[in-house]
Amino acid sequence: MATAICEAQDCVAIKVVPVYFANDSLLIDVRNISKGATQTTSIYVLDAGLDKRVNRLCKALEEKPSRVNYRIIGIGHSRFSNKKRCRDFIPPGDTTFFGPKARFVGEANDFLSVIVDSIIPTWDTNTYQRILIGHSFGGLFGIYCSTLATSPFDEIFALSPSLWVNAGSFRRHYVSSQNIRFYKPAYIAYGSLEVLNFVGPSINRLRRNIKTNDKKYLNFSRIPLKTHFSMIRYMKKLQIAN
Repeated sequence: MATAICEAQDCVAIKVVPVYFANDSLLIDVRNISKGATQTTSIYVLDAGLDKRVNRLCKALEEKPSRVNYRIIGIGHSRFSNKKRCRDFIPPGDTTFFGPKARFVGEANDFLSVIVDSIIPTWDTNTYQRILIGHSFGGLFGIYCSTLATSPFDEIFALSPSLWVNAGSFRRHYVSSQNIRFYKPAYIAYGSLEVLNFVGPSINRLRRNIKTNDKKYLNFSRIPLKTHFSMIRYMKKLQIAN
């Protein structure tokens, strides 16, 4: 990827131009919440431009008693594009996440490189810990990050992750492979009403197949009366470390 960085008065933008997708851009929304502390927890929020999720989370953290400062780093596309979300959030087809026959693959490894090589050095070098929050395909990206030993995130909140992708290929590959494990804590939450779509059943199947050594890293929550999209509002209720 070719990357150019520019700054605006009220927010910061990174312009990312993949070699195969011209005139592409990511908008980076950085907000600092001071609690008068010496340490800062950074919270990365995917799909930040789709709705008011960053505003709601910011308000909740402002009202939250805490012994650390917070830095919210919202990452969003300049306009909604499911094609771009799939490209950036879905893991690659190199068998590090999906099985060898997976057809629906993306370039999450390149998207993660943008975070590691451009976003962190520019806006997030002095942090105590980094937390990632993703919903749907963004939640799948979170699960992917939690299986990487080199992940820059210390905790993952995966809301309604799309584990159904490729007919549940990750779960089957995870169960059969000795090379896939979880390295970072992942809190996986989904709505009780998602048993009516692919999301809830795919999460439950993974929960029943977690390897013994990985159980300490994973926490599953079923949130009453929540649908796939109403789970987005649950973000402000997450138990983020203080």
